[in-house]
Amino acid sequence: MGLDLAGAPDVAEREEQGVTVTLIDDTGEAMMEGGLPVTMTVVGTYSKTYRTAKAATERKFQKTIRRQGHVGRVADRHLSEVRHRLGRGA
Repeated sequence: MGLDLAGAPDVAEREEQGVTVTLIDDTGEAMMEGGLPVTMTVVGTYSKTYRTAKAATERKFQKTIRRQGHVGRVADRHLSEVRHRLGRGA
């Protein structure tokens, strides 16, 4: 018997709704804040929420990489100087 996808709910819709998870502390008890359990909603990779957050993270990362182009070269130069000094001091 095969899998009947026609009867399955829309995956993206289901993943957008997500699953609410109660956070557990290091003693195994539910974390509490103001007398209420601390929860978070985990959404799937097909959800619009996930895709929007991922795109924003990627944009931020690319902006950081572009901005650090100069910073990275300066850091490399300083690392070379430190290695040189350590080599002379040894």
